[in-house]
Amino acid sequence: MTATVLASAASAQTYTQTAGQGAVRTSASPIELGLMGGYADGLNGEAFVHVPNVAGAFGVKAGVSYGQRDAIAKPTGAIVDITAGTNYKAEGSATVVSLDGTYGLGQVARGTTATAYAGGRYGMFGGKETYTLAGADYSNDFSANAFGLGAGVQISGPVSSNMDLVGDLGVDHFFAGEVKRTAKMGNTVLEEDTYTDAADIKYNRFNAPGTNFKAKVGVKFRL
Repeated sequence: MTATVLASAASAQTYTQTAGQGAVRTSASPIELGLMGGYADGLNGEAFVHVPNVAGAFGVKAGVSYGQRDAIAKPTGAIVDITAGTNYKAEGSATVVSLDGTYGLGQVARGTTATAYAGGRYGMFGGKETYTLAGADYSNDFSANAFGLGAGVQISGPVSSNMDLVGDLGVDHFFAGEVKRTAKMGNTVLEEDTYTDAADIKYNRFNAPGTNFKAKVGVKFRL
């Protein structure tokens, strides 16, 4: 029998194939480091580490993402102190840590492979609004931490021997939890509260995390 060594550029794995048999992996896949950017409840960037083929086609991926989000609902007439103020500004952010199990789905087109993933999430969400009233500067700071679950698929294709272009489509869902608010005038704390009541018109304007769809593109490198 004649042995043929095949190098798969898409997964950087080494296979030995013998006539009449399928491809058998003879060396472990390298660690993959990825950087992506795109949309996930707002503009978002993500870095991840992926170890494929830990047990057959199953692997492990860990990542962290950071992005901007529309965190605070626009004030209404019910919030007299804010709507009467000037120089109103609002901003929000989200940091999400993820740990996923992965499964290699193989080639979906020539030189292009797909990897499905699913796992746990821990999100740290924040928002801040500022305004001026009667010559004084006021602010409301909101924060919420939440556990969640997520799943998706990554499609990758080789650019060079150790770098792939990658696209990621997925969805994350975060479970409802407490939202904290701190009201300040300058650096002086006026009020602090914690709530979960969605009917609280005055204070519950923080867009608590829920179900977020994401679409990102980037590159990954094999070490």
